Amino acid sequence: MASKNSGRVARLFVLGTLAAHGPAHGHEIRRLAERIDIENWSDAQVGSIYNALHRLETESLIEAVRTEQQGRRPTRTIYTITTSGREELASLQDKLLYDVTMPSDPFDIALWVSASQPGQDLAAAIDQRSRSLRELSDRLAGERLRLTKAGYLPAVGELLFRHGELRVEAELRWHEELREQLPQLTSSPPVATSQPRPPPAGSRGKPE
Repeated sequence: MASKNSGRVARLFVLGTLAAHGPAHGHEIRRLAERIDIENWSDAQVGSIYNALHRLETESLIEAVRTEQQGRRPTRTIYTITTSGREELASLQDKLLYDVTMPSDPFDIALWVSASQPGQDLAAAIDQRSRSLRELSDRLAGERLRLTKAGYLPAVGELLFRHGELRVEAELRWHEELREQLPQLTSSPPVATSQPRPPPAGSRGKPE
């Protein structure tokens, strides 16, 4: 599932690729995204590359410079970044380098509404998620090593993959803690819907 940042990330990737490597067609940019396995360590979706290209062209952030055709392959449009595109690239870089975004997980709400269910039901779900997280961690590590050996990942790419691995490992540790505390969750009474809201943070509240 694409995150709310996936559109901005795809724009940044397309603009950054054209700025760094020069004019290219959409298939070349898509192949680069696939080669570095971008979906495994970022919010960018390979399938959104062409959509980003069309939007950027509509906004005059990139422009077509020529078309090419090799043999019977489809005609491809070669794009280059414009002056406005370089300004947008700088703006996106500045925004996304400094923004701290913590991803949300629908599991959290599902856990909130399921905490009163029998413990064995939740335990099965948590155990399955933990297995999936271990598999994901192993897959990321294996893919990082494969791409590095093939020469596709520069040093920054290795660090980005490692960033993803550490996030998964942190998530796995939280699941292990959740599993240990599960008996306390299922034995706690639910929060009453009529309970008053707590005062805002830093507020002393009003005397009764």
